[in-house]
Amino acid sequence: MHKKPYSTLLMVLALILVGVVLLTGCGRKSTGSDNTTTPPGAGGQTENQPNERYLRVGEAGGVELDVLWLAPEYVKAKGNPYSQFNPEQDTAFRIAMTTHSGDLLQYDLAKLATLRVGNKEIAATSWVYTNRDSHHPEGVLVFPGSAGATGSSSITLVIKGLGNAQEVSLNWEIRQ
Repeated sequence: MHKKPYSTLLMVLALILVGVVLLTGCGRKSTGSDNTTTPPGAGGQTENQPNERYLRVGEAGGVELDVLWLAPEYVKAKGNPYSQFNPEQDTAFRIAMTTHSGDLLQYDLAKLATLRVGNKEIAATSWVYTNRDSHHPEGVLVFPGSAGATGSSSITLVIKGLGNAQEVSLNWEIRQ
């Protein structure tokens, strides 16, 4: 006799749960604006997380980016799990992307990215996936030459044509 109110209540609770899951998404919070680059704050970092010297967070056309510069001193301290580059001869970045729509495997970052060192633009030599997930791919982007050997005080990773953004730029200071 009272089955209808209970089944309606269960249906409403199920819809609320589905809504909460959809609203929270499966990635980290978005900054809300395109083409931003934000070093993470010091709060909440653990010993195993890279510090703000190496990690940059950005967004381009609905694609969230976590980009870790695999600088020689970082690799020396943390180890090199990526055999596709030599940190003393190459400049490399571990890139994790997140989207909630579309297939990110369609983007070849070796073709979309350049490294700006001083007044030079350097083309990438390779983009190797370490995780081939269409919404959460990760990989290593490699450029020829060691950025630290250039004498420049900074490097800028520029990615063009990712998502619906024209470009996103991520900057790092080089300590000499």
